[in-house]
Amino acid sequence: MAEKLRIQTHHWFTTLINCTVGLLLRGKYDLHAENSKVLSDVKPPYILLPTHANLWDPFFLNYCIPYPTFFVTSDALFRNRFIAYWLKHLGCIPKSQAIPDIETIRNIMAVIRRGDTLCLYPEGMQTWDGATLPLNPATARLLKLLKVPVIRVISHGAFSTCPRWSRNRRQGRVTLNFKQILTAEEIRASSVEAIQGVIQRELSYNEWDWLSRSHRYFNNFFGAHGMEKVLYACPSCGSIGSIRGSLNLVRCGKCGLIARFNNKGRFINPRVPGLPENLHEWNKRQRARLTAILTEALRGARDGNAPLLFNTVLAYTGYRVSPMKRYARGALKLYSDRLVFTPTDEDRKGFEFPIEGIDGIAFLRRHIEFYFDHTLYRFRFLSKYGSSLKWNDAIGILKDCRLEGDQAMTERRQEALAAL
Repeated sequence: MAEKLRIQTHHWFTTLINCTVGLLLRGKYDLHAENSKVLSDVKPPYILLPTHANLWDPFFLNYCIPYPTFFVTSDALFRNRFIAYWLKHLGCIPKSQAIPDIETIRNIMAVIRRGDTLCLYPEGMQTWDGATLPLNPATARLLKLLKVPVIRVISHGAFSTCPRWSRNRRQGRVTLNFKQILTAEEIRASSVEAIQGVIQRELSYNEWDWLSRSHRYFNNFFGAHGMEKVLYACPSCGSIGSIRGSLNLVRCGKCGLIARFNNKGRFINPRVPGLPENLHEWNKRQRARLTAILTEALRGARDGNAPLLFNTVLAYTGYRVSPMKRYARGALKLYSDRLVFTPTDEDRKGFEFPIEGIDGIAFLRRHIEFYFDHTLYRFRFLSKYGSSLKWNDAIGILKDCRLEGDQAMTERRQEALAAL
């Protein structure tokens, strides 16, 4: 007897989506597939491991795959009941980033036992700078457990057409490249470490390296609009939070730096020596700058009463797929050892989160959320220039530094300074 799933998808529904949303996206994004023959050569059950660069990635895949596909997605998408209803029919399985979820594993195993196709995003979230994010090490363990063929999918142009931080679509083609990287026999014979090495190698991708070798261009007059959500530090003067993006230009409000973002994804200004070539290079440099600032603060060189970061926010609370409830408006402050929320309403209680206790950080354009003591907290930045990436990086750096110890922290600071 087939195992019953709480989340279902069907051929008729997949066909309906492909004939409506799929055809619309194919025309809008000039969607193409490379080496799609592997999808007919490899019979289900198998697992798809794609890079995640575009909001529409699941629909791109769904259009190319000839079988109904189940997608493991963030439980945040299920907090709206109307959206959750359709996600279940699209074959989406909710997964929390912070909580071990036995039901998710059961659903995944049931999908494979039924002979269906499963899609996992090993990065866990969309990339912010066009390069592959660190992969979840649990993916290799799951592949070892399931023992079915694995197909990786690289999305060329998906990031350039619609970056995560932007609301403006660029004109250009999206190409999905399919490749089988592991067979069931190879997984049975390989260790978890060997499997991790294979998926790490095969999923390593940088949009800007590919674009520099490609003949493609992605044109948009508003190409840099909203770029301050990902670029939070100036590479020239080192100021934090001074970058603004408008039209195709990026400006620093402190030193006056101006750079043009062209249709090949490069920053252009011949008068500025050492300007980062692309978003990925800029992001690496600004993270090194933030690391140097925060490690210096941890060494006690900064007033402990002065916050490292500050934003006016709206606070929400919730848990997993339950709808978020608005709590209060107030100020969110980051110190070297804690995160503090102080509400403007005196009747409301404030929150204080030791850095070590913050788990499962997730962030979108203008909010950051995490679990603390079995409760989900979300903080939405009221300023349109608020960078959730900056807060995510800062909290992650502080957590790592506090766990590493003094000697490792000094070495991390030296590495960060050398990278600037």
